[in-house]
This record gives sequence, C-alpha cells and structure tokens, in this order.
Amino acid sequence: MCKLVKGSAVKARTQAFNQLKAVLVSADPKLGEELAGLNNAELFRTCAGLADNGKNGEDGEEAVLQATRITLCLLAQRIGRLTEQIQDLDGRIRRAAGSGSATCRATASTLGRAYRSRGRTEAWRERAGSIGVDVPPSASCVGVLWRIRCSVQPSRAARCRCP
Repeated sequence: MCKLVKGSAVKARTQAFNQLKAVLVSADPKLGEELAGLNNAELFRTCAGLADNGKNGEDGEEAVLQATRITLCLLAQRIGRLTEQIQDLDGRIRRAAGSGSATCRATASTLGRAYRSRGRTEAWRERAGSIGVDVPPSASCVGVLWRIRCSVQPSRAARCRCP
C-alpha cells in the first residue's frame, strides 16, 4: 500500500514540477531573469519564498506578475510537501522490507508466480530494485528470483547459493 501511495505522490510531484516549469517559460521576463541560473533546489526554495505582498488594485503587468509569483509559490510548496511525503514513504518501505514482514513475503510470492509465467525478467529486476536487492545485469531469471527470495526471507539467506 505504501508503494501505491508513493507512486501517486511521485506522479503528482512530477506534474507540479512540469507546471512550475511551464509557468516559468511563460512568465514575465523580469521574473525569468530573477530565477535564471538557479538549480532545481534553489529554484524551489526561491519560488516557495515568493509570497503575496498584499498589493490590491494592481493593474496590467503588475497584476499578472503578482499572480505568477503566487502560482510559483504554491507549486513550489506543493513540490516540497510531496517530496517530504515520498521520503517518509521510502523509509516506511525500507523498514518493512528489512523486517521480513508479510508484505515482503507477499512480494516474493508474487515474483514466484511471475517466474512461472516466463518472459518477465525486467519486471523482476524492477521489483528487486524497489525492495533494495542488488541484482547483477548478467543474472538469469532464476538468479533474480533467488536473490529476492533470499533477501526477503532471512532463513533462506543462510543456505542461499544464488545462481
């Protein structure tokens, strides 16, 4: 379940990032110059600090510039919250994988079913990477499955001879 929520958060963060970049492309040149040359981390911090300065009754270009600043600020704050959520979920997933919980055993079982269907080596490699199992590029389908099972079930690891 944590992986499901994490995937959703990653997708939402990517969407917010793309929206922020699109706003920057169409932004006023003055604002573009102010934010040009910043790396992503600096850009997000700077945009998150752009706040409504309380001016009302603005006209023309100033109103558009203020609306752009507010939009960039909100998007950067959203990206920051989603990043924190993703990091929290990563920690939860790692802790669950390290404890040999039922979730990890279910993952090994799922991979066992996938093994029987053949032709799923890349899916196994992705799953192995998602639970922190290092699989060499030359490992066979059986080798990937063994490495995952041995990492998930500590009782197997002692007698494991991964192919």
